[in-house]
Amino acid sequence: MKTRLLIAAVLAVFVTTLVSAQSNALDKFFTSYMDDPSFTVVTISPKMFQMISKLDMEDMEPEVKDLLNNIKGLRILAREDYDGRQLYNEASSKINANEYDELLRVRDKDENVRIFVKAQGDVINELLLIVGGASEFVMLDLTGSIDLKTVGKLGGALDVPGIKHLEKMDEKH
Repeated sequence: MKTRLLIAAVLAVFVTTLVSAQSNALDKFFTSYMDDPSFTVVTISPKMFQMISKLDMEDMEPEVKDLLNNIKGLRILAREDYDGRQLYNEASSKINANEYDELLRVRDKDENVRIFVKAQGDVINELLLIVGGASEFVMLDLTGSIDLKTVGKLGGALDVPGIKHLEKMDEKH
């Protein structure tokens, strides 16, 4: 009996370490470039999203307000006027296929776009967007309770570098 408990405990620690390592791999990627002045870095806190959702904006749809209220954070790492394909490949290599589901992959001329989600059941907890092309790179990491039906509308509601690529979600729904 003690052996089974010991094995279960070791397995639990191992699985926790693997999940932590995956998150850390993306965090390390983000952190390794965030102090580089050639990158645009945007980090928006949950409080900011709550404040935006409470603003009286006539052109903001109610679904977008609800989505903004449920977002826990947004991180964007972007670089323009740079061949982003190398960074795209580097960032893509950090994605653990066991942890994220790929929703969308688009290659259009010289630009690659991939959208991944981390979900528990029907609830999406994280959306990861990676874009790499001949003249730009964008990595967008959105966390919270995310509704795929309205996430594409964020591109129009927020003027943030790289977020326009979320409109590709609306094209698919």
